[in-house]
Amino acid sequence: MIRTNPKRALKFSYLLSELIKVTMTSVMTVLMINLIIGCAPPAMQMLTPPPITPSSQPTSVLQLQQDEIKPMYRELVPVDLPTVVRVVMARNIDIQQARQRVEASLGRYESNVQSLLPVIVPSFLFQHVDGVNLNASGTL
Repeated sequence: MIRTNPKRALKFSYLLSELIKVTMTSVMTVLMINLIIGCAPPAMQMLTPPPITPSSQPTSVLQLQQDEIKPMYRELVPVDLPTVVRVVMARNIDIQQARQRVEASLGRYESNVQSLLPVIVPSFLFQHVDGVNLNASGTL
């Protein structure tokens, strides 16, 4: 049987805990400095843009005749009375429901697209246990 001095063991555990605190403080300080300084964008040189002015000005003038301009629409479709009545009688709740259905379908589309890509999240995990060892499963 090995005898240990309780005062000496207490002093050793105190020194060990202080060493862990100092080490963790210095590690956190280094990480914070790297986070602040290391994430700065690199200094970029400002390039002068190339000149975009034409070397010579055009001398011709565009002449348009009335018969050269074509109408935008070839056929005008009149709005009939039943369509106007249906739009007027549509309640605000119907319009809101239609907007919500569109937003829901856009949300489903975005979630499907975003589920294809992995999520990278910066995190920090520190687990400290005094005097008890962990099992392989992680329980005390």
